Amino acid sequence: MKNQIYIAMLLAASAVLPAVATAGLTSTHEVGIAPTPYVAGRTRAQGSMMGARNSADSVQYIGCRANQEIGYCYARDKAGKTFMCSSSAPAMLTAITAVNASSWLIIDADSIGICRNLEITNMSRYIANIVSAGSTIPGSSLP
Repeated sequence: MKNQIYIAMLLAASAVLPAVATAGLTSTHEVGIAPTPYVAGRTRAQGSMMGARNSADSVQYIGCRANQEIGYCYARDKAGKTFMCSSSAPAMLTAITAVNASSWLIIDADSIGICRNLEITNMSRYIANIVSAGSTIPGSSLP
């Protein structure tokens, strides 16, 4: 009799669990800027697009942009500390074009602001809330 009650309770609990489950793993790595570990004279910015976008403040950002000749990476942490680097190296330009809304970035720059390393992790867990088609980005006149 005890086993039947135990099994009934277990089945009832398991029927509720799927309703509680979330729609996938998310990670909210906010932006951080600090000296690059183990490499003297370099600065590192890291964080996810989702972490910056969904942070409690309206200060953080992280990202990169490029054209055919030069690429730039930018970041600002919640304390307002900024980071910027640039590079015209073909491999860096290729890496920058892989950055998207699901990116977690680690960007290293030397003391004169040259991007020396860009590590990108694109995973579903880092996807930011995307603005739907036809809507406007808050604080912007751009769609």
